[in-house]
Amino acid sequence: MDNIMNNAYQKIVGAVANTLDAKETSGGQVTGAIDSVVENLKQRWELFRFTCDQAHEFLSLEDKTSTKKLSLEESEGCFPQ
Repeated sequence: MDNIMNNAYQKIVGAVANTLDAKETSGGQVTGAIDSVVENLKQRWELFRFTCDQAHEFLSLEDKTSTKKLSLEESEGCFPQ
């Protein structure tokens, strides 16, 4: 999961950098190149959001699983109270 998050992050950062470079190169004018990099940025943003949502779901599931295991162990007397 770590590698997937890092990859998505690197892609969004690269897309932002490309967008800023294209804007600077065009002198602030809206061109086909600007439209293209902005569309790429939007796609990368959606991918990043999706990846973050997946990571959140994964962590929530792990948290629930860990909590259930701990509760079971406590109820079985594995931990002195």
